[in-house]
Amino acid sequence: MKKIILLLLLFSLQIANSQTNYHRFDTYSSKENACTENKADLFSVKVNMDALLRVGGCYIIDFGSEFNLGTRYAIVTNRSEGRGDADFDLVGETYEGVNPCLGGDYNYHRFEIFNSLEDSEKSVCGYSVSGQTFKVNIAFSNLLSLDKVYKIDFGRNFNLGIKYAKILNHSPGRGDADFAIHSNAVIETITVNCPSDNDKDGIEDSVDNCPNTSNANQNDVDSDGIGDACDSQDNRDSDGDGVQNWQDNCPNQAGPSSNNGCPVGDPDFVVIGMSIDAGGTYTSTDTSGALTLRTNQNHKFCVNIKNIGVTTGTINNTALILTNSSSLNSSRIVANLPYPSSSLSIAPNQTKEMCSEVYIWDNYLGYNLSSFNYLHAIADYNGNTSESNEGNNQAYTSVNSSSFKTPTQLTIHDVNGNKINETTINNKTEETDVIKNLPEGFYFIDKDGKKSKIYKEN
Repeated sequence: MKKIILLLLLFSLQIANSQTNYHRFDTYSSKENACTENKADLFSVKVNMDALLRVGGCYIIDFGSEFNLGTRYAIVTNRSEGRGDADFDLVGETYEGVNPCLGGDYNYHRFEIFNSLEDSEKSVCGYSVSGQTFKVNIAFSNLLSLDKVYKIDFGRNFNLGIKYAKILNHSPGRGDADFAIHSNAVIETITVNCPSDNDKDGIEDSVDNCPNTSNANQNDVDSDGIGDACDSQDNRDSDGDGVQNWQDNCPNQAGPSSNNGCPVGDPDFVVIGMSIDAGGTYTSTDTSGALTLRTNQNHKFCVNIKNIGVTTGTINNTALILTNSSSLNSSRIVANLPYPSSSLSIAPNQTKEMCSEVYIWDNYLGYNLSSFNYLHAIADYNGNTSESNEGNNQAYTSVNSSSFKTPTQLTIHDVNGNKINETTINNKTEETDVIKNLPEGFYFIDKDGKKSKIYKEN
């Protein structure tokens, strides 16, 4: 009797010391369902068993009467060495490792996969929509259609799950695929009815104002039913002269059709205002009785020119002249200012400004500033533009001078940016004396912010 008890104790100790391992399985009734991980057939169980199986591996296992499972295709989703909190133990289990996606008639397909049905349908119809591309062998006796969309459960493959797929190409038999699925992974076949949209701009040809040119905005500036993207003819009449813009050489100026929609006549330039900015002292004929000249200051002379003619004209020369008399011809003192360098195109009834700048010390061209009483302006001085009235281009205004002398800040740098001299000067003679003392070379001169470049010779 003691011998029997000892044997029982030894047997119990052997069972207690045997290694069991925890597994969690997703089980399916068929290899097709295991291949596609068909959720409708899924049953998950937690089991302690002797073996330690590979995570992700699929095995045929007889679970016996537990949960009435019997023999199932089981995929290991989790495992750990030693016992765990399992639903039941399998003792002396048998198992066989399998690939549930092998076998059967497989065909190769290359898919473009989308998250939405809308994007997949657009792609089938030729619109530019970006999706993911995968190569898949499908256990299906027929090739899927290139002009349809398929709703497919790709399972855990690349964590895709359920997606909408378009077939890019296919071929009979197996191919070099990323993974394989079973035919029952194809949940739904969707027929796509593509609209007639030749230019693929999202507007059906029947209502597209440019059916052969992409123009999703459908802009039609002249409202003639033809979109701007394909309309070479502007049927508007912007200037109201009865000549449509596409035939009008002057679409913004009224003119007869006999002159291609352009007005008949010439421009006519007149001076309507003058101004001087003398070192920050601004005077204008609009606000002042006389304009002011100042010693030792940079001067900006401006003239406002208006075109009172019927056509657009170009003006590229305007004379600005300081004199002692309101009559230019009878003036004893005449000092020409630099010509404005700009060239202006001035439309009818339009006014534009031309300006010239010069630094003036206590005299200009040998004349004391107090000698100047008038500023004359002559538009189109050289007569380059034919005008309807050549006799109204001239105007003048009174000027006076300020004897208050503000010292000028003079700063000189060499070509390397090194400051050579910084001082104040009161007249041109003092400036000349400073420059005389410089060594030969190039220098940058700054007089109260007005900059120039000189070359000093010895």
